[in-house]
Amino acid sequence: MIKNRFLKGQSRAGMRISRLSSGTLRTKLLMNAEGLNGLSKAISRLKAGSPLLKNHVFGPMTHDESKLLHIRHADLHLSFFQERP
Repeated sequence: MIKNRFLKGQSRAGMRISRLSSGTLRTKLLMNAEGLNGLSKAISRLKAGSPLLKNHVFGPMTHDESKLLHIRHADLHLSFFQERP
């Protein structure tokens, strides 16, 4: 099942969305404090319960599956960080 493979498999570091020159959508530069505040709010929402709507790719998901999906998605984003020389 694709859902289980995505939730439990290894993310490909630096994976980009094909057909997008930037490799992603909805990028916005934020100051550190603003980004941290948004992340804190998102984590609080995720801890509070599952999203009310089913996932448009994987369909209905349990709360644990939803949390794991967000962790895997964050893992993918963090794979773009590179150490500066």
